[in-house]
Amino acid sequence: MTWRNAAIGTTKAAAPELAAHYEWLSTTQAASRLGITDRGVRSAIATGRLHAESIAGRWRISREALQHFRQGHTTETRTDTN
Repeated sequence: MTWRNAAIGTTKAAAPELAAHYEWLSTTQAASRLGITDRGVRSAIATGRLHAESIAGRWRISREALQHFRQGHTTETRTDTN
């Protein structure tokens, strides 16, 4: 494929981006990545230290919010979309 060689200098196709549902983490997944308990994640959400959205009764945390929390930044917003 000539256009790939010309555009990016490789014959390999770029890896596809992850689907949108991979952008959100459950409280259990977030806890695992942070090295804390699920209860600790829910507590951080309840106190506004970790931004999350309630979707169909389940908290979902964006990777960006998780990174913010990991770096010690606080957020004061919670979104309930039931």
